[in-house]
Amino acid sequence: MSQLLTQFFASVHEFNACKSPGDYQNLKRYYNKDATAYEVDPPNTKHGKGVTAGKDGNQDIVDYLALTQPALWPRFWPTQIKETPTNSDTALNASLDGLAIYFDSAETAPATSFVIKFHFDYTRTLTTDDWLVITGSGNQVL
Repeated sequence: MSQLLTQFFASVHEFNACKSPGDYQNLKRYYNKDATAYEVDPPNTKHGKGVTAGKDGNQDIVDYLALTQPALWPRFWPTQIKETPTNSDTALNASLDGLAIYFDSAETAPATSFVIKFHFDYTRTLTTDDWLVITGSGNQVL
């Protein structure tokens, strides 16, 4: 398995384990400071770089998650993944596209799941560095 997929699955595992605001703050290490991410639910609001003056993108993203997601306990289960380039271990930029099951698992949330199409762009300075999300999005497949 590539370094990118290893990092991706680690971040998915940590995201799926989140229950408290502090848990979501711990996700900051998976995002580049210039990252942007878009909400899964319409209207797919942007969070990250340039949204809140004086705040790095990674901090803006995790602040949004910590503020809004603990009551919902969202879960993300990838079912198909395409890595570009195919084996990114020697690359500095790469992306993952795929399908996932997404749902809110809190008792107060609707018990419905849906399929999303996701896209994540990753970057790193050196091939020995961890991959960091620079752009992330997911949209419901209708």
